[in-house]
Amino acid sequence: KQWYQRRVRGGYSRADAHLLLSYSGLLNALDGVMSSDAQLVFMTTNHKQLLDPALIRPGRVDVQEYFGNACREQVESMLHHFYPDVSAEVVGEFSSLIPPNTISMAELQGHFLLHKDNLEELVGSVRGLHLVPSNTRTLSGQ
Repeated sequence: KQWYQRRVRGGYSRADAHLLLSYSGLLNALDGVMSSDAQLVFMTTNHKQLLDPALIRPGRVDVQEYFGNACREQVESMLHHFYPDVSAEVVGEFSSLIPPNTISMAELQGHFLLHKDNLEELVGSVRGLHLVPSNTRTLSGQ
């Protein structure tokens, strides 16, 4: 956070030099002379189309996975995780409140954590979201 605030305010000082990483340095860390074998690197972005092709070229990035919004099965699974003794009727009612591809798993988990001790409050909070189905996206973002 500090490096970002300094960047926004208009520059770095010599004391900030240890906070900087160049693009070339990033590429070298991934697969250059100083890289290590047998490592997994996870990169995330909300805007894949803005990434430099050199960063995600084959050989540097071997697997690309799109994590979309929650499907019905994921909603039901999370409900069972937080409320193991929930009835099938409540599961059906709850999952019907959330159209597929309308909420991320992180958002959904946030609601569960806020209402982990009260299932009725959880259902009420989800009812108040007024979720609208979105188009399903693919890896390419199309």
